[in-house]
Amino acid sequence: MVKLFSKILLVLIFSLSSQAVAEIYQDIKPYSTLGEVKTKFPNATFSKITPASAQKYDIMYSVTGTGINGEIFIKFHDLRPFWKEQSDAADDEATQELYSRLARLSDDSISVTWVIWVPDTPFPVERLIEKHGTAEKSGFDVKDDAPYIKWTSKGIYARLSEDGKEVLEIDFTFTEKELSTALKERFEGYNEALKNKKIEELEFPEYFHTNFNLNNLIFK
Repeated sequence: MVKLFSKILLVLIFSLSSQAVAEIYQDIKPYSTLGEVKTKFPNATFSKITPASAQKYDIMYSVTGTGINGEIFIKFHDLRPFWKEQSDAADDEATQELYSRLARLSDDSISVTWVIWVPDTPFPVERLIEKHGTAEKSGFDVKDDAPYIKWTSKGIYARLSEDGKEVLEIDFTFTEKELSTALKERFEGYNEALKNKKIEELEFPEYFHTNFNLNNLIFK
């Protein structure tokens, strides 16, 4: 079983190396779970929504409440359907049970993919430029021709008003450095246990599910 965990861990780490492109918004970090985000906003209202573009492993929540300017939209990666498929396909009882436990975890275990902030009131684009410097790219969105400016190195994409003078929303993605740092933090405990051969001390299925985003592994 330890060999199985180790192989999966290696595949995940290598798959993450291809992810690039955020300034961390409201301390919502990569791989944070829904449960962890809820602890950051204990009095907020979390509303589950299903956009038309949502894919099999996507779950999105809207976060609103007193003290939050506007609305925060958070996309989460839900691996439970994947683990259910793996459980159904497993040919031995131990592996089937491992994946089955992962597939039965609660919504609080799903992990953050990206964050969008829609302020109550649009604000001058100059405010963003003053904070982040000249935008690295600008243009018109291919989906709706809305103007935008972008700082790819910071993971910031701002949708603008028609005249390009006000910010309507900001999309935050995660930089390579932030992904790597979060991954290291998440797995310090597991690596130590693995080194000391104390895997049994970890609630590994839950830990494993809540600390990974298998986007590249699943879709490539």
